[in-house]
Amino acid sequence: MSNISFDNPYLLIIGLVLLVLLFISFFVSIKKESFNFHNVGSLVLHAVIIVLVSLCLAGMKLERVVTETNVYVMADVSYSSIDNYEKIDEYIEDLKDNLPRNSKLGVVAFGKDHEILVELGFDLVSVKNTKVDTSETNIFDALNFTASLFNDNVIKRIVLITDGYDTNNQVISGLADDLESKEIFIDAIYLDNNLKPDDKEIQISDVRFDDKAYVDSESLVDIVIESNTASKAVVRLYKDDLLFSETVEALNEGMNTVTMKTDTESEGSFTYKAELSDYTEDNEVYDNSKYNNNYLFTQEVLGNVKVLFISEEETDKEEFDSIYDSFEYDVTYYVGNKDVPYLLEELCTFDEIVISNTDVSKLNNADAFVSNLEIAVSEFGKSLVTLGNTYIQNGEDNEILIEFGSILPVKFDNNDNNRKLYTLILDISKSMNQISHFIMAKESACAIIDMLDENYDLLVVAFYADVEIVFNIDKMTPTNKELAKKEIMNLEAKQATSISAGLSRTLSLVEKLNYYKKEAILISDGRAYSLDEDKSTETATKLAEANVHVSVIYTANTESDSENSLLKAIASNGNGNYYQVYDRESAKNLILTTIADKITENHKYGDFSVSIVKTKDELVDKISGKPENISEFFTCILKPTASSIIDVYEKSTSYPLYSTWSYGNGFVSSLASSITGNAMQSWRNDDSVGHSILSNVIDVNMPKLQVYSPFIFNLEQNGNKTDVIINAPVATDKAKMELTVVDPNNNEAKYEMAFDSMNYFVTIDTSLNGKYVINLKYSQGNIEFIETKNLCISYNKEYNEFQKYDPSNLYSMVNHNGKVSEDGKLSINNDGMDLQLYTYEFMPLFMIICVVLFICDVIIRKLRWQDIVSLFKKNSKGMKR
Repeated sequence: MSNISFDNPYLLIIGLVLLVLLFISFFVSIKKESFNFHNVGSLVLHAVIIVLVSLCLAGMKLERVVTETNVYVMADVSYSSIDNYEKIDEYIEDLKDNLPRNSKLGVVAFGKDHEILVELGFDLVSVKNTKVDTSETNIFDALNFTASLFNDNVIKRIVLITDGYDTNNQVISGLADDLESKEIFIDAIYLDNNLKPDDKEIQISDVRFDDKAYVDSESLVDIVIESNTASKAVVRLYKDDLLFSETVEALNEGMNTVTMKTDTESEGSFTYKAELSDYTEDNEVYDNSKYNNNYLFTQEVLGNVKVLFISEEETDKEEFDSIYDSFEYDVTYYVGNKDVPYLLEELCTFDEIVISNTDVSKLNNADAFVSNLEIAVSEFGKSLVTLGNTYIQNGEDNEILIEFGSILPVKFDNNDNNRKLYTLILDISKSMNQISHFIMAKESACAIIDMLDENYDLLVVAFYADVEIVFNIDKMTPTNKELAKKEIMNLEAKQATSISAGLSRTLSLVEKLNYYKKEAILISDGRAYSLDEDKSTETATKLAEANVHVSVIYTANTESDSENSLLKAIASNGNGNYYQVYDRESAKNLILTTIADKITENHKYGDFSVSIVKTKDELVDKISGKPENISEFFTCILKPTASSIIDVYEKSTSYPLYSTWSYGNGFVSSLASSITGNAMQSWRNDDSVGHSILSNVIDVNMPKLQVYSPFIFNLEQNGNKTDVIINAPVATDKAKMELTVVDPNNNEAKYEMAFDSMNYFVTIDTSLNGKYVINLKYSQGNIEFIETKNLCISYNKEYNEFQKYDPSNLYSMVNHNGKVSEDGKLSINNDGMDLQLYTYEFMPLFMIICVVLFICDVIIRKLRWQDIVSLFKKNSKGMKR
């Protein structure tokens, strides 16, 4: 295309003025009789000369774009755009009208695949004429295809007209950057494919169900239905293609959940289909699109619950048998047998592990047993139940018992009735009076005293530059507790700090005292004289040698304060623990959890009342009446995220009797009393409330996951691909994982799974709707497991009428490379592009023409017509001679 431009267009005014003067002077000076060919011809020539001179002065030139611009419009014609085809045509027409010079436009239509709808430079046709598969949106492949269509030595432009949604969630921005490096530039027009306000639509958005259930158990399926208006629908549930249940539901605008039961009367694997349809009896149409109204899923109904029971006492087995005599339980007993299953491959074949009155550290392969038990519960979703004595309270230095205790919802304390001495060493220096440290230290000390029972003696030492004995050694009776707390709260801050003085006085007072256990805790901000530091750590060492364990509470200014090196050294040398608190709340939490674990007495005997504290829990739901008293229990402290279902009371103090918590994917519960002997004798009467509670324990602990192999299937659907991830915590590089997939058309494909030290993974094709059967064979050494997993693909994202679209994806796609139009108006310009231009300046030509016209003007004005005729006559006569 060509373009005429002027360097000084305002100079054209001079030519206009000269033309006006020319015509005025002509009509004024020329008389009627002089109005002849000579004068008119001269006028015309003068006018032309003025015009040409004016154009020369204005700098007239001709520009022609030599570089060609090729523009391909990528039109999204997938199902989500089907109602906007006319709008797409309008956008393309408008785009064509605003192309740069010397441009050609072509159109590529895309959905799941793509095609050239309009060749470059050809007449436009409607996108309705497309023949592509509209069931998906694949921007990535279509963009790659379009980029391959450009000729060399042209400016390459692509305009995307789409809602920005890619079915396979492929990242386009990286491809856009790559194309820009090849000088292919992308712009976009946002296509609003959101559901219109006047459309009526209902569809199944999701189905939530347990893929495995136990025979004769209640299994529910939640069918999530989305509706954009108040409507009615018929919901049907088919089992193996036969109608199993049906209901008519009134739907609210938004999300609705319809709950139906599945059939668990017999074992086996069953395929279900949830179906949604219009309620036609009221002659209303609530569903414009019939897509996504079916949802396939499979459920496997399992046999009896598999229980592993471990105990050191035969009476535990007898009592467990009498309580759980139902045919629903398949129990494997290890009573007095230390060769319990300990491999993960063995433990994962059980649903629940029950440990009753057993010291797990004394089992054969105890370390592996506890380690694999933790994996079985946290990752494989197994349930763990402990009954009675876990012996954790005797295992302060036993790493196996410590690890086992970390799985339980409660903390147990030391099981010893001998006298113990607890010493509080308080920093009352002036620095402690800052930022409420002093009051926080006092309250912490009082909170610790509240937890001491009459088996403890107490000593309180306060230090500054000197030392005070605040409370001398005495038994922790209720009266002495109040007296000690009063003395502590009356303390006043004093000048200077000498931590070593406080520790030395403590050493001199308790070193030779005969106590079973001697504990000391130093509460300080650690601001001591530098000369005092070495002496403090040396004294802490001497206290440890005297069997006095010195722990430290560091009162930091903020949560982010770094650890106090002096106090940490004191705790280390004193064979104690180091704690950091920064406000009254963190101090309270520390005292009520960690420190409380080391104080409270453990094994209680007597007559104790019991109360249900969480009445809506499944364990006690629908059980009426008060549980019977018990005669002994193990005191424990509830961990922060655990729940106590039943509490036991000693005077005014309560302890958790039956407590639970979720541990990773699994569930753990602890009963702090034995089901045998005299402890819970009244609970074993068949008609008692306690018996009803005990008989529920196994049922309520049935795991949500039913995993019987040493690996866990994870399926992550991504468009028409599915990532199969197999988590195998105990697998080695010698293990083999063979995957076979049978698609809905019964085509079989085998995959080799890659291993990355813990997970096996592979991506399989799941582009067809229907049921896929995934068979997995795992073998390691002499161990072999075969697992089958069903995957049902019934929900096509492309047909999701409730999908939310916005231009943000388009901005991400073009990144900084191009423009995004949100109103359908887009003008493409090649500013900054490497254009080749041809320029022609008219001044030389116009000046030559002016000279020629001037000569012609002279000839016209000086010669008459007769002169010209006579001239030719003379020439003619001369030729005759």
